[in-house]
Amino acid sequence: MTEPATIKYTGGSSWIETGDGSNTKAHVLATYANAVQFFAYICKKYGFNPENSNVLMSHREGHAKESLRITAIQNISGTNTV
Repeated sequence: MTEPATIKYTGGSSWIETGDGSNTKAHVLATYANAVQFFAYICKKYGFNPENSNVLMSHREGHAKESLRITAIQNISGTNTV
C-alpha cells in the first residue's frame, strides 16, 4: 500500500497527519479497494481459494509463518542454536 502526501513519518512506522485527514482517508480507502479487486482477480485467474489461510495474508502473517517454518527446519536438522 502506498502512503498519501498528507502523512509525515516521525520515526519507524509512526506518523502524523499533515492535513485534515480527508485526503489520507480517501487515499487509504481507494488503495484498499484496489487491492481487494486485484487479489480477487489473481484468485480467480489462478483458481486460488481466498478463504484458505495460506493464500492471502498480511506481511505480518507471512513473516510469522516463515519464522515458524524456519524454526521447524532448524529443529529437524539440529541446527537450532536457540
